[in-house]
Amino acid sequence: MPDLQEENMLKKIECIVQPFKLDEIKEALNEIAVEGMTVTEVRGCGLQKGYRENEKPEKTITLKPKIKIEIVTSEEKVETLISTRV
Repeated sequence: MPDLQEENMLKKIECIVQPFKLDEIKEALNEIAVEGMTVTEVRGCGLQKGYRENEKPEKTITLKPKIKIEIVTSEEKVETLISTRV
């Protein structure tokens, strides 16, 4: 009897993007038949640094609006999904 747990492995992929990219990403995912995703509005900083200079010598972190996309997919679709360019 085959091991059903190994046969039906799912992977969760998360990405955080700028809000203006959401429609483009949804279209690209639709083209490769991604059937479901969860989108959450979040705030954070990363490569953009999110720093704002103050009059004081220290810097203040500014959290910028972002979109977090979560997708659960079969293991077979992972490579296709992460290599999709927008």
